[in-house]
Amino acid sequence: DDNYPLKTCLVTDKGLTSMGKPYVKVWNGTTIKLCCEGCMEDFENEPKKFLARLENAKKEEVPTKAPAKE
Repeated sequence: DDNYPLKTCLVTDKGLTSMGKPYVKVWNGTTIKLCCEGCMEDFENEPKKFLARLENAKKEEVPTKAPAKE
């Protein structure tokens, strides 16, 4: 079950698959996804900025599962 809220790179905002397979990393217990390994350097320069973007996306996420029918 993948509940990652973003379909775009945390750093570039391009599609996660724009550079092939997404680069997935766990940063201090938080899973982050980038379009490529090269973006990791930018992420590491300003992790708080990018993690804030991820947290905002998680807050804005609406449940995608339809309500159960009775």
